[in-house]
Amino acid sequence: MAVFGKSPDEKQERIMVDIINRVNENVQRLRVIEQKIQAIDTMINSMEQNVVAYNKSVQKSLVDRDSKISSLEERVEKIETTYKEILKQLKLVATKSNVDELKEFVSIYDPLKSSFVTKEEMERFVEERLSK
Repeated sequence: MAVFGKSPDEKQERIMVDIINRVNENVQRLRVIEQKIQAIDTMINSMEQNVVAYNKSVQKSLVDRDSKISSLEERVEKIETTYKEILKQLKLVATKSNVDELKEFVSIYDPLKSSFVTKEEMERFVEERLSK
């Protein structure tokens, strides 16, 4: 006897078709979800590669910066050493007053400008004065 005018085979066939359609729909949904997961996985892998590349770039720039800082420290140290040496040398340099004093001594002892008396001339001069 058939319920609702259909035979039991038709009912089972209809249930089977319905189940198959639902399974096919679920399979299709799973494929879409799987594709989305693969796309997300690809994006994550790409992001990881970008992060790794960025980290390498940052590390390289840090190493470059450190080497530049070291170089600058060496240069500053050399400049300080040179500066100290220049200060030492400047302390040994004659001042203007020293040079003027030396000029005076040279002018005093200059035989062309000064007239010197010999010992004999001085003795004669003294004798002449004493005799007067």
